[in-house]
Amino acid sequence: MISSSSMSLFGLLFGLIVLLMLPFPSRASDPDPLQDVCIADLNATISINGFPCKPASNVTSDDFFTDFSKDPTTFDVFKRAVTLGDVFGFPAVNTQGVALFRIDLDVGGINPPHTHPRGTEAGIVTRGTVLVGLVTTNNTFFSKVLTPGKVFLIPRALVHFQLNVGNEPATFIPIFNTQNPGVSDSIGTLFDTTPPVPNEVLTKSFRVGDDVINTIRAARAQSSWINILDDLNAPISINGFSCKLDLEVTSDDFFTDFSKDPTTFGIFKRAVTFGDVSGFPAVNTQGVSLFRIDLDVGRINQPHTHPCGTEAGIITRVKVLLGLVANNNTFFSKVLTLGKVVSNS
Repeated sequence: MISSSSMSLFGLLFGLIVLLMLPFPSRASDPDPLQDVCIADLNATISINGFPCKPASNVTSDDFFTDFSKDPTTFDVFKRAVTLGDVFGFPAVNTQGVALFRIDLDVGGINPPHTHPRGTEAGIVTRGTVLVGLVTTNNTFFSKVLTPGKVFLIPRALVHFQLNVGNEPATFIPIFNTQNPGVSDSIGTLFDTTPPVPNEVLTKSFRVGDDVINTIRAARAQSSWINILDDLNAPISINGFSCKLDLEVTSDDFFTDFSKDPTTFGIFKRAVTFGDVSGFPAVNTQGVSLFRIDLDVGRINQPHTHPCGTEAGIITRVKVLLGLVANNNTFFSKVLTLGKVVSNS
């Protein structure tokens, strides 16, 4: 079992809050919401693209918050535990075009190669040492070993994995630009289907015999390259930024660093580490960004709006009062501590 103290230790290093910003709708994000809130009714009998809403009169402050502070007590066959923050685990994200998860990997654990067909993923490592790798559609492999505070970007639908390569449990928080990114296990799509993919297809595809395919099946029973990088110095103006040449893309382009505590604060005793396109060029065209916000004792991130995006955040240190106001002037608020999560428009 993983100790909760390790996550708070990272909080001492990391800062106050990580915020996800989703820019104006693009092909890689969900449609705009048509009302302030639509808390998903997961038990509704009708089927729509998303979920129907709870009656507005039944919405409470608790609907806007969930909890990522609890360490897992059980792990799957891959030594992995998942805390859901998509629409199924955090109904407030319904129609908001955002989701986030907590992934815990025990020593030697892996989040096996997979894709998210409906969303771009940005994530931050909060504990341990994690090897993050991704493969583009031209079979180029990019990877990097990340420690607490380091950030990664996985373009929509690309095969990727996370492997705990340290000597202690690891935790990371992946964030998506959709309420339901979906997951397609790269191995499961071939070996775990119902009915099964014919052995002849697999033996010819992998150039192996039936014995190899049957061995893999038995073990399993137990258990377009997108324009991703921007050129901030390009002389032309487009919706976003122009792209680096493919040959100039390196593994470093997919990662950034949120581990450094600020040395200076502004007039409001607030410090911002940028993970939007200006601070993390890999998010260009991906419909996702994230920030680190540090507040000195007793300080405030002033009342404000984000006209082009929905925001989700997780508290990584101390205690924060977070409030939001709907267009009908209803005020929702809650005091959040380490590991607590918020979603708002």
